[in-house]
Amino acid sequence: MGTTITVALIGHADKTLLLDAIERVKSQTVQPDQLLVMTSGMSIDSGWIATPDLKDFGYFKRALALGGAWGDWITWWNFDDVYHPQTLEKALSCTESADVVYWRMHGKKSATANFGFGFDGCKSSVGNWMVRTQSAREVGYAIFARDHLGGYPGDASMIDELNRRKVRVAHVAEYLMDQH
Repeated sequence: MGTTITVALIGHADKTLLLDAIERVKSQTVQPDQLLVMTSGMSIDSGWIATPDLKDFGYFKRALALGGAWGDWITWWNFDDVYHPQTLEKALSCTESADVVYWRMHGKKSATANFGFGFDGCKSSVGNWMVRTQSAREVGYAIFARDHLGGYPGDASMIDELNRRKVRVAHVAEYLMDQH
């Protein structure tokens, strides 16, 4: 099984935050094989994919990234989250017998303090896990956030469907991400 990784960096039209996020990806001890930068209405580099801001928590961008990923694994990182420099290294070390790898995250807000303590739609978000690209494509990325009043239903739907299919899940029992 392969171990190439695509990082899809999802952001809005904030040049400073996006450039900082790219630097955080570049500071990883293991570099992604593919970096997709998905932005709302802004393109600075030819590798960036600009889309309209659909006010959908970035689900359309995430779905586009899944279609364009060529790594064996994909992870979606939000531009305003901070990752430990060894996130990719530690997650990739768990891929041999897994279809999904997730890690703990902790937020500065109490509402996110329990995220990352389990791989299910209520405890994980896009930023704290990676999945075999083929498994993600088999499930697809739900885009229906505009009708939802909060949370990340596209993330939860994909996570719940992966669990329903009984994918093999590995866990890195360390805090590797701090949510904005």
